[in-house]
Amino acid sequence: MMNKKTGIKKILLSSVFAIFAFTLLLWGRSFAKSPKPINANMLFTIINQQYQKFTIEQQQTKWQKLSPMLQMVAFKAKKPEIKKLIKDLIKKTDHHLDELETEIMKIKKIREKMLIAINQEREEAGLSWLVLNSTLNTAAQLHAQYMGRTKDFAHTTKKWVKFNDRILAAGYTWLAMGENIAWNQKTIDEVIHDRMQSPWHRINILRPDFSELGVGFSKYYRVQDFWGN
Repeated sequence: MMNKKTGIKKILLSSVFAIFAFTLLLWGRSFAKSPKPINANMLFTIINQQYQKFTIEQQQTKWQKLSPMLQMVAFKAKKPEIKKLIKDLIKKTDHHLDELETEIMKIKKIREKMLIAINQEREEAGLSWLVLNSTLNTAAQLHAQYMGRTKDFAHTTKKWVKFNDRILAAGYTWLAMGENIAWNQKTIDEVIHDRMQSPWHRINILRPDFSELGVGFSKYYRVQDFWGN
């Protein structure tokens, strides 16, 4: 006889399966009228599009959470064609997670190098060092990805979201804040050199009341978000 704990666990697993299956169905609706049958590439594209509004680190977390759910769906699927579809999607998910991990490690190195380069400029000016902040990194990364996706190189998005709106939305209070953006410089040294030649960008890098930094990177688009009190 099934004990209470096992019964509750089975109900929860069934509920998760039902919710996930329904979600997949909704995501796949846009392809319902297509003459081509739904395949793993289509499902991957649909899910990936939903995740583009998140930072690459947040995307990694979501794909990691999705992976065991896909495994569960594949295990419970009775029709061979659905089982194969989900297994193919799992392969794509695993490959994508490897790609995300590589990109995240690249971004981490860029953030560290950017921090060192900015702090060198501040030290030469007799100013205190900045520290990286994960909240500011989120605000900067989201905007870098937005520019990489839309090619809209600007502080304000097409929906009139300004840099201070992004920083506040990330969880900061309104005190002192600023933003530098760069495009197509191939090295951190180029970014810093070009920003220091621009009066407005130089002010942000050498502003005495700034204490924290966020860095974003996507497809040669770089963002520096500053905050202080």
